[in-house]
Amino acid sequence: MESERKLKMCIASCDSWPCYMLCMAMLRGEARRCIEKMCCAVTDENSEYARRLKEQGAHLVPFSREHMEPLGQCFEKADMVMMMPPIQEQENRMEMWKMMLECMRRTKGKRCALMMSVLHADKGHGKHMKELHEMEMMFMEMMSKAPQPGQQDRMKGKICRCAPSMEMLFLFRDIIRKESKIALPIQNGEWAPASMRDIGEAMIKMGQHHMQEETDVADHRMMCFTGCHMLSGKKMAQEASELFGTRMEYKPMSMDEARRYLEQMGEMSREEIECFMELCEMINKNMMRDVCKDLEKVLGRKPMAMRDFFQHHEDQFKPQR
Repeated sequence: MESERKLKMCIASCDSWPCYMLCMAMLRGEARRCIEKMCCAVTDENSEYARRLKEQGAHLVPFSREHMEPLGQCFEKADMVMMMPPIQEQENRMEMWKMMLECMRRTKGKRCALMMSVLHADKGHGKHMKELHEMEMMFMEMMSKAPQPGQQDRMKGKICRCAPSMEMLFLFRDIIRKESKIALPIQNGEWAPASMRDIGEAMIKMGQHHMQEETDVADHRMMCFTGCHMLSGKKMAQEASELFGTRMEYKPMSMDEARRYLEQMGEMSREEIECFMELCEMINKNMMRDVCKDLEKVLGRKPMAMRDFFQHHEDQFKPQR
């Protein structure tokens, strides 16, 4: 990764599984040397996610609906802000998002603001996708407003819509290792997953360049981050079989089976599980069949392939028998 100025980053809300995974990928990957300081905003600083992030060198910033000041102070000092909708919240998600955006709007100085979203969020029919698209619209509206007194300019921002990532396999790694099966609640659908490591690196590069390629910030251009190749569950199993030198099958799970499994795992809140189910349903309906070049363009190279992902995380996925 190119050596440019290091960034002071503020990322919220890191209580959610996807945002936590993104932060961990950046803290453990090549992008780490481009980070001067990573502040992770959390609503529960005693959670397991918060503990793991702190162990990796992140600075925790606790906040709540009643106490937004710490988040505002964090935004104020950051070169770039990455925002993930609080999908883990069971109630008042929209209210929390509105308060986070208002907190951002009041900050002074020029900075880069990125919202992490989901590919084709505007086409989803489920409750969570509809809410996510509404949050996108709120972000766009905030970015289009005139500067606050004391601000030099509008903040430069983009929405980064991401295909369901390769890291979703971490949720099912016990089945993969113990049963030599790739298991997902996906039947015959295909999509082009990218790795969180690549997505995080791309976001940092956009922060480093402060979006200089944009001539008009008001257009709040949207990026779509996907991998380079369409994959199905069967293709994933084939890639893993060839790499690990052992026969691996694909096991399509029912939605109910996957839901029960994820509840037992305890990595996600109930709301996050339902959001994940909506994503899998979109894949099953072939609503994610897109290969976009945005990620490759920002990275200046091809994104990580599925085989490389398995190889990089061999200790997590290689079957035990």
